[in-house]
Amino acid sequence: MIRKAAILFFALVLTPLSVPVSAADQTLSEEAIQERFEQIGQSYDLYEPLNKEDAAFVKKYAKFHNNRDEVESQMTFEKEFSKQGKNTEESLWLWITGELYAEHDWFNNVFGKRNYAYITWNDSDVNVSRLDLEINHQAFGVIGSGGIGKVYDGTLTSHCEGSEVKFCALDGMKDYAAYVIYSYTSASATATYNDGRTLTVTAAQ
Repeated sequence: MIRKAAILFFALVLTPLSVPVSAADQTLSEEAIQERFEQIGQSYDLYEPLNKEDAAFVKKYAKFHNNRDEVESQMTFEKEFSKQGKNTEESLWLWITGELYAEHDWFNNVFGKRNYAYITWNDSDVNVSRLDLEINHQAFGVIGSGGIGKVYDGTLTSHCEGSEVKFCALDGMKDYAAYVIYSYTSASATATYNDGRTLTVTAAQ
């Protein structure tokens, strides 16, 4: 009887448990994270508290900037990037490269930097007539008693037009006043054909 009980005990201990993984615990792609931040930005007004689910998402994926007096590096975010995308026909290749930058010092904040877009390959009969570059920045702070909400939502843009555009640059910084706890910064480049078709490549923190 004791032997059977011991065998049963070790069988239970060694049997792996199947633990369900919630959607919040799954690892999301950079594109999925950026799309979700865009949805959050469009869904709330400034200083409107986020719901519980959106607040948890921001806390997980945005940069945290709270310990200003203890960790100086948390005040500044800086990331170099280089990313290439292609259309479904693989006739157009678009490359975006540059730097994402954001700095937070109590109520004084700034974001921006230099970004570049290149057409690295175009095997189509239709030329690219326009290139658009954007740097998007969202900032979140404390709202009410313990909640968080959007305290800033801004964009830097640049565009280049012509009969056959192959290069465009964005070089700029923008400052704003707000007490920021979390921030999210992303960049995108969009190529537009003469016939209206588009290709967009994005990069995010």
